[in-house]
Amino acid sequence: MAYFIYNKSGEQCIYKIAENDVDLNCLIVPQDQYNIVNANQEDFNSVKLNTKCILNFNGSSPQLENCSIIFNRVNLISYINGLKFQIQQFLNAQPQNPKYVLWNNYLIYLNSLNVFTIIPQKDGILESSLEQYIQSTGYSFYNILQIP
Repeated sequence: MAYFIYNKSGEQCIYKIAENDVDLNCLIVPQDQYNIVNANQEDFNSVKLNTKCILNFNGSSPQLENCSIIFNRVNLISYINGLKFQIQQFLNAQPQNPKYVLWNNYLIYLNSLNVFTIIPQKDGILESSLEQYIQSTGYSFYNILQIP
């Protein structure tokens, strides 16, 4: 069973996603501050790939919409740098977390990516999410919402 975790305050926006009970248990989720909502595997995979975006929680079931992601080199570099920053913050803050090695390995992989290989032409674009690109290479990929 997969899960979407929403912040209870304000607009009840997405906080984290968990692929299964093990991943959910690695998260620090105070039940009084967050709604933990069951998600089917298809919806979870769509969000993990960034092909669908999670809308605010409506009180009953997860609401998703299609994401349209197109990167040029500059945007892709910025996106990757943002991911690396968030992963590094997690690694610095939680070195004892059971998911530390997984995220450290993913950070090493992201550091090895060459945007000029992903988007070879100067004015070229990547018409998919980075996660879809990584999946197409056969490497394990993660969504930033999965960081514990």
